[in-house]
Amino acid sequence: MYSRNKVEWMSKLAMDIEWPCTLQPSTQERLLAMAKPIGIRDLEGTLPGIIYVRSGCLACYASNVTLDNSIGLLCGTGNWFGSQFIQNYGYSPQVMYESIRSTRLIYLPTVEIERFSLENTEVYKFLFFISQHMGRLSLQMGSNSLHSLTSRIIYVLLELLAKSSDNNKSSPTIKITQQKLSQIVGVSRPRLNEVLQDLVTSGDISLGRGVIKINDLNELKNRLHEFHLMFNDPIKN
Repeated sequence: MYSRNKVEWMSKLAMDIEWPCTLQPSTQERLLAMAKPIGIRDLEGTLPGIIYVRSGCLACYASNVTLDNSIGLLCGTGNWFGSQFIQNYGYSPQVMYESIRSTRLIYLPTVEIERFSLENTEVYKFLFFISQHMGRLSLQMGSNSLHSLTSRIIYVLLELLAKSSDNNKSSPTIKITQQKLSQIVGVSRPRLNEVLQDLVTSGDISLGRGVIKINDLNELKNRLHEFHLMFNDPIKN
């Protein structure tokens, strides 16, 4: 039996959760019971378990310490990640995490997930769907890095836009500094600025202090080849 506070916590959490796949109610309840809040600073090094983004947006950088050669994966509200650490004890990648927008996170502890998987094989379905989604994001970002810098930047802008849940659809705006955007894309500020200025000249975007306004979303997306969206299309028409 759970305490009253725990029941209230699980009830509120159940209203926020977007499960990565269909799960039996009993499986959902058990997973919710092991959930705990966590701060982004606690994500350094080996993750303590499966992470869920209740709100906000964060970037996961697979990079060197100085971030001068990085690939940033974006996780927004409703995203799960961290399944690669479950039962994979030799896995210790160098990943850094940074809030792009104020985040609320929870985690399901590794030990409890692994213990539960011995009782309920549906846990593996849960982990598989998390891995599948993150795998698509990684493949898309990785493949885009082989093509033009413009397509890479546009794709990241679309990702950020899709993860801005409070966006005004008639005037979509991305709140981000060019410094953070350059880190996510993995390029220098001057090279990023060159591309952004080209997009300003074409009328696709407008720039403000810490803000990028999308003037023509369809035209911006039409600049991308189908290959740039084959694994993950952030904005589906």
